[in-house]
Amino acid sequence: MMAGKKDAAARPNAKATVAATNPGGLEILNREIDKLPNKTKEVFYLSKKRGFSNIEISELLDISVKTVEGHMTKAFKLLRTQVKKFKT
Repeated sequence: MMAGKKDAAARPNAKATVAATNPGGLEILNREIDKLPNKTKEVFYLSKKRGFSNIEISELLDISVKTVEGHMTKAFKLLRTQVKKFKT
């Protein structure tokens, strides 16, 4: 197993972290996911809920892998910003 994948597997996922630290956290996170821009939400859903790789998503949506990566970066940045509001 590659080090990056092992490290990622050891970290709790965002939903688990929010749900554990904030009552109703999972509901909040799902609501914030729903607010993502449409294409970003679609890429995020395919990656995190359906388990598609970036290459598979790029082929499915006919976009570059870099574009997929950009959408994922955008999703995590937006979600991180919103989740921080609820952690305090």
